[in-house]
Amino acid sequence: MTRAIVLVRGIFSSSKTWESLMSRMTGDEDLADLSLVPFDYYSPRFRISPTRAIPDYDDVALKLWTSLKLVFAEHDSVIIIAHSQGGLIVQRMLAQQVGMGAAESLTPIHAIVLLACPNSGSELFLTLRRYVFLWRHPQEQALRPLDKAIERTRSVVLQKVVYASEVTPATCPIPIYAYAGESDGRSEVSIGFGPIHSYRRNGRRSLGHPTFRPHQ
Repeated sequence: MTRAIVLVRGIFSSSKTWESLMSRMTGDEDLADLSLVPFDYYSPRFRISPTRAIPDYDDVALKLWTSLKLVFAEHDSVIIIAHSQGGLIVQRMLAQQVGMGAAESLTPIHAIVLLACPNSGSELFLTLRRYVFLWRHPQEQALRPLDKAIERTRSVVLQKVVYASEVTPATCPIPIYAYAGESDGRSEVSIGFGPIHSYRRNGRRSLGHPTFRPHQ
C-alpha cells in the first residue's frame, strides 16, 4: 500500500510553513514510505494586480480536489493535514463533493488532521479588517466570525462525514482530528470534530511544530 500526506497551509503563508515538519518526517525511517505533498494556492495580503483575482474558498476547494485526484491516482491511502484557514478549505472541499453526490470519491482519504482551524471564524484584528474598506479579500471575509457559509459547511461535514456510518453517494465516514492551542487569540477552535488535543505550548506556530506532543 502506498501512502501520502497532503499538507494544506493557512492564509497569507506559503508551503514554507511545512518545511520543518517535512524535514523531520523525511528523516524518520518509520515514515520512509510516505509521500509528502504540499498544496499551495494564491493568497496574497493585498490584490496587487487588478487583472488577477484572489480566489474564494469555493475556488480553492475545487483546486484542492483536482490536486487530490492526482494524489489518489498514485496512492492507496491519503491523510490530509491542514493548518488554520487550510482546514476551512478542506471542509469546503468535503462539502462540495457530498453536495454533488460524489461522496464515494472521498474513500481514499484515511483521516484529516486540523491544526488551529478557526471553525467559527477568526477575531484577530477583526475591527481593523472590517473597516479597511480598500481591502476586499474574499478569503479574509470568509474568516470572519459566524460566517454563514462556514457554518453551513461545518454542518454538512458533521452530518455527512464525521457522523456518517457508511459510504454512499451522499456520505463518507472520515475521522477528523482537531488540535487546538491552550490559548490562542487568533482563532476559536470548535470542538465539533473528533478528539481535541491541547498542546503544552500556546499559539498557532507551536501547533505546526512536530516536537510538541499532545497530552495523553
